Amino acid sequence: MTNVVEELTLNEDQAEEPEIRFGRSYLMADIGSSTTTVALFDIVEGQYRLLSRSAAMTTAGPPWFDVSNGLQQAIHQISDATGRVLLNDQGGLIRPRRSNGNGVDEFGVVVSAGAPLRVLVAGLLEEVSISSARHVLESVCAEEVDCFHVADQRERPAQVMALLKSEPDVILLVGGTDGGADKQLVKLLETLAIGINLMDDADRPTIIFAGNVELRENVNKTLGKLTDIYFTDNVRPHIDQQSLDPTIALLSELYLVNSVGQLPGMDGLQEWSGFNLKSTAHAFTGMGEYYSALHRARVICLDAGCNQITLASVEPEMVDLTIRTDLGMGQPVMNLLELDDYSEINAWSGIELSNSEIQDFIINKAIQPHTVALNEAELSLEYGILCQAVRKTFQDAATNWNWPERRLLSGFRLILLRGSMLASAARPRMALLAMLDALQPSGVFEVKADPSNILPSMGLLAPDEPEKVIQVLNGGVLENWGWVIAPLGRVNQGNKILEVGIESDGMENLRIIVRFGRLEVFPLPADRPSTVTLKPVSGIDIGYGRGKAGKIKIRGASIGLVIDARGRPLPKSTKEKSRRDLVQQWLHDIGA
Repeated sequence: MTNVVEELTLNEDQAEEPEIRFGRSYLMADIGSSTTTVALFDIVEGQYRLLSRSAAMTTAGPPWFDVSNGLQQAIHQISDATGRVLLNDQGGLIRPRRSNGNGVDEFGVVVSAGAPLRVLVAGLLEEVSISSARHVLESVCAEEVDCFHVADQRERPAQVMALLKSEPDVILLVGGTDGGADKQLVKLLETLAIGINLMDDADRPTIIFAGNVELRENVNKTLGKLTDIYFTDNVRPHIDQQSLDPTIALLSELYLVNSVGQLPGMDGLQEWSGFNLKSTAHAFTGMGEYYSALHRARVICLDAGCNQITLASVEPEMVDLTIRTDLGMGQPVMNLLELDDYSEINAWSGIELSNSEIQDFIINKAIQPHTVALNEAELSLEYGILCQAVRKTFQDAATNWNWPERRLLSGFRLILLRGSMLASAARPRMALLAMLDALQPSGVFEVKADPSNILPSMGLLAPDEPEKVIQVLNGGVLENWGWVIAPLGRVNQGNKILEVGIESDGMENLRIIVRFGRLEVFPLPADRPSTVTLKPVSGIDIGYGRGKAGKIKIRGASIGLVIDARGRPLPKSTKEKSRRDLVQQWLHDIGA
C-alpha cells in the first residue's frame, strides 16, 4: 500500500473526479470468522460507486466446511437486489461481464477467517531478541505457543516434549547481533533438531531464522534436512536497533499460505481472483495509510471483530500495528474470564451483577457470538465487555510501541472504526462512548465508521486502482459520526475548561462554556460547513499546546460535535454503584 499512497491523496472535498464512461466492474469479498461480506462496485453516472452490498454467515466450519457456500449466498443476495446474474448454474462466477449486463469483470478477496499461526519463539534474551520477535507476532495473525530462551529453566528433554506438545506451525528463531558469537543459540538448534526429528514429516514446523547472519550456515546444517527454512534480516542486528518488517512480511505470507490458503473452498476462490490474497487487518491498515497521507497526520484504525481486535497507529512514514487473536467478541472473549476484577465491565450494566453472572454472560457470548442482546442491561454489558477488550488491546499496544509512560492517545486527526458493535451499531452513540472510554483519546479528531464493511476491500483494490477507490470513498460509503474535542488537563470539577464558538451560515452563532467533568453533544447542520473556535483556559491542551486556541472547519455529521471534558484519565470511583451511576450518566449525556 505504501508505494501507491501518494496517488491516493486527492482531497476528498475538492478533488475533481474524472468521468468514466466505460470501465470494469468489481466484486470484492471479505471473509471473516463469522460473517462474509460482498460488495459490488460499478460506474454510476460516470463515477465508481458502491452499487450493492450483502452479508452471509461464513461457512468454513460444520456442517458446510466450504467458505464458498457463504460467499455464494451473499452473491445471490446482490443478484436479487440488482437484477444482475453473477453466478452460473454450477455456482461459478461469471467473468468477464456479459453484454446483457450479467457477470462481473474483476473479483478480489480479503480474509480474516484463517486460524492464527501457532508460533514457537526461540532465541537468547527475553528483553532483547525475544522481545523483538514478540513485536513481530503482534503485527501478524499469530499466537505464541511457547518460548525457548537462555533463561529457560527446563532441561533439554522437557523442552523437546514442550515442542512436541505445542504443535507449532512456525518456529521463529532469533538471537544474537550480527557478527557476534552465540554458542547458546547453537545449543538451542540442537534441541530443536531433536524435537523436529521426532515429528511426522507432515507435522514439522517451518523455520524462520531472523538472527545473527553469521549463524545461517550453522542453522542450515543443523535443521535444513529436517524441514523448510527461510532466512530473513536479523530482527536485532544491533543491541539498540530493530529490523522487523522483513520478518513481518514473511510471517504474513506464511499465514496466507498455511492458514488462509488451507480454508476449505479457498482454492477455488483464489482461482476467481485477479488480486493477490491479503489479510483483512493489513488491507484495513492500508486504508489508514491513505487517510494519513490525505490529512498529513496520524490516523488510528480500530477493528473489533469476532475473533480478533486490530489496532493501528498510522503516520505517513510509520505504521504501528497490533493484531490480538486472543481478544474479540466471539470465542476469544473467553480470555476475559482471567480478569481478577470485573468492576469495569459491571459499571456498564446499570444493575448490580455478581462476578459469576458476568462470567456466565461472557461464556454464552463466546459460544453464541451471533446472539442479540434482549434488553438494555444485556446491551450495556456487551459494550462493557467490548470496552474492556479494546482497553487491554490499547494498553498493551502502547507499551509495545514504546509510547510515553502515561500511554495517552493524542496527536492524531482521525479514528476509523470497523466491527459490528462499533461501525454497524444500532446505537452509534453508545458505541462511540465505549470507544472513548477504552482509548481515552485527547485532542481534536474526527470519527468515521465503516458500516458497509468495505474499507479492507478498498485496501486490496487501491494499489492497482487508486482513482477508483477515491471515487468510491467520495461517494459517501463511510458514515461520518462527527468530531470530538477532548481537552487534556484538569481544573476543579464544574469550573470552566473550554470556550467553544460555532459559526454557520444561516444560523445564529453559538458561544458555549464547557465545564470540567461534562460530556456534551451539539448537532451541526448537514448541508453547510461550520467554523468551530476553541479557547481552552490556561494549562489545558486541546492539541495546540497548553492554553492555546484553535479553529477548525467541519461539516455536519450523524452524531455532531462531541465535547468530552471528563478529563484524562477518566474519573473512577472505588464504589461499584458510584461507577455504574457515572457510566449511566455518561450514556445519558451522549444521548445513547
